[in-house]
Amino acid sequence: MARSVFIYEFVTGGGGWQLPGQPLPSGSLLLEGQAMVAAVAADFARLPETAVLSLRDARLPAAGFPGSLSRVGSSREHQRRFGQLVREADWTLLIAPEFDGILHRLSRSVESLGGRLLSPPSELVAVATDKNHTARHLAAAGVPVPDGCSWDGVASFPSGIGWPAVLKPACGAGSLDIRRLNALADLDHWNSRDTLADAGNWRVERWVRGQAASIALVRGTRQTVLLPACSQQLGDDDRCTYLGGSLPLSAELDARARSLAVRVARSLPVWRGYIGLDLVLGEDPRGDGDVVVEVNPRLTTSYVGLRQAVDCNLAGMMLDLALGRDVELPRVVEPVQFEASGRVRRAPHRTS
Repeated sequence: MARSVFIYEFVTGGGGWQLPGQPLPSGSLLLEGQAMVAAVAADFARLPETAVLSLRDARLPAAGFPGSLSRVGSSREHQRRFGQLVREADWTLLIAPEFDGILHRLSRSVESLGGRLLSPPSELVAVATDKNHTARHLAAAGVPVPDGCSWDGVASFPSGIGWPAVLKPACGAGSLDIRRLNALADLDHWNSRDTLADAGNWRVERWVRGQAASIALVRGTRQTVLLPACSQQLGDDDRCTYLGGSLPLSAELDARARSLAVRVARSLPVWRGYIGLDLVLGEDPRGDGDVVVEVNPRLTTSYVGLRQAVDCNLAGMMLDLALGRDVELPRVVEPVQFEASGRVRRAPHRTS
């Protein structure tokens, strides 16, 4: 039976027309957005009798996209075509940043239009959008998170967190506006340049030493699948810039990542779709220092590496799970390294 999937990525799909000033897509969000939407669209396009539908900002080139692409050049056109495709498609997959409530509004919109989400529902997005709320939710469920608290950018900097500390927007996306602070003087430096009070609420966390990692989960109506864990490569500057990652991890680290993921999955409200967790696997080999840093209620950049490393079509697996079918657990058959840009290459050896 023929089916259609509407894949909407906010930055490349014309979401900028909906923002004040209608900014031209650029920067790391564009780079990672293009990588994710191209990868997942290619995977859906390889499925039998599956039509791939998408939107594209008219200011961006559209060459090479696998499927039917509707170019949008205004806020009004974007809103009209988005609604049409949600109603026409059998499934809608959303990829969007959490800041300014963008992903939450989009998921609510799909639900109100009667669309069927392959990505997580608005109820889960609401839990994961605000990092302070997410940390409180996980901690209350017994899931380990870094010591931290909220901060408004005006009051005295929270004491007791210790140094180094991490300062990040409470409703951020990617590694945008993240700062590593080694001392209070670093905060004065950032504040003099960026006026932190103007950016709204922040989260301050203790810096946790260990292996930065990620793990993705896909849940359907009957089964939850944990994908292989990945290492994360972060820039060595104080902005913690996300550069990419590799997989597989060692068996020991992968097992520790899976243990955290199971605990997170049990703590979340009823949901379906693909989510990614950012973790730090601490220096204690028993896993006593392992923490969950963030919950991303959407496809994440690690998808570009996972899809080439495992022995199945991840898009097909998402559909099968959503339809209530049982699937086999994906196995890593090709060690890979991947960049935030979407470039993937064979890894020379396993990450330890």
